[in-house]
Amino acid sequence: ERAVPTRAFVAQREWRQLPVAPLLPSGDPTTLADALALLLPRAFAAASDAEGSGGEGQRPTAIVQGVVVELNTPVSWLYEACSHPDGFLYVVCLMPRSQRTRG
Repeated sequence: ERAVPTRAFVAQREWRQLPVAPLLPSGDPTTLADALALLLPRAFAAASDAEGSGGEGQRPTAIVQGVVVELNTPVSWLYEACSHPDGFLYVVCLMPRSQRTRG
């Protein structure tokens, strides 16, 4: 399968994009959480650190086509169901209050 062109928005004018492999090296499907960890490593590292220390481990909320999507959803399925005509899967990430930058 070909890579999934993915754009993740964290603010109106701030986004990241990468082609995401549909499968992990282990052969398991790449989930939205896996893809967002590549695109937004600091956000997901902070969530993992909080989880490891017994904190809430708040991860960003992912929205695709106006719908909150579970982070364990395979990106290949999301791409087939929700990609835009320009060939990208667009994901809006609502960051937990503790990770938002002040501008």
